[in-house]
Amino acid sequence: MLIFDKAKTKNISSRDKDLPSSLSVYTKNEKITPAPGSTVFGVAKGEAVLYADQNEFKLKGSSVFSMTRGHMEVVSGEVIAFSRENFIGANQVTTSLESTGRLQYIDGCSDTLLIAPPRLGDPCLNALYFPEHTIQTFHHHASVRMGYVLSGFGTADLLDQSISLKEGDVFMIPAQLKHRFKTDHQKMMIIAFHPDSDWGPTDEIHPMINKTIISKNVK
Repeated sequence: MLIFDKAKTKNISSRDKDLPSSLSVYTKNEKITPAPGSTVFGVAKGEAVLYADQNEFKLKGSSVFSMTRGHMEVVSGEVIAFSRENFIGANQVTTSLESTGRLQYIDGCSDTLLIAPPRLGDPCLNALYFPEHTIQTFHHHASVRMGYVLSGFGTADLLDQSISLKEGDVFMIPAQLKHRFKTDHQKMMIIAFHPDSDWGPTDEIHPMINKTIISKNVK
């Protein structure tokens, strides 16, 4: 697991040829523009303005977004941006984050899918919620995970070390790395980027077609 030192560098890459992804930090007066053929997912902690599709979106507080066209300008605070190459998503903004997740996760944690994969296999952005006194089971993921500690603090345990996490920390977990998260007397919330997914709609299975009943013997 790599803790991203924002004071020393502004960008880190997953170095995954199949799912090329990177993590970047932008601060006041900096401009974010997606590279051609890519989509930027992220969280704005502070104030930023997204210009896309001839619309202007003002982000304040803690907002999450995805951006494939246009650009974003950081007014204050910082923006943590997860970029996924070879994927064209959609321009989306979520301006309010709930205090707990809507989906169950392992060991009493919860999750909210903030930006869903448009199709099966596409990237997604999640909010992970860790209650007080959480001790997760050791686990791993088939692809890289990138995250930003939005609030609270805790610990990330690897098999050979423990890493302290606090609000504002940014990190990357390589694929297959066994790890777990723990909290003590305070909750922790993490915005987590997944460069792929094993869930999502397909041409054959999605809400519109699932609930479309073809009438028989009607001309």
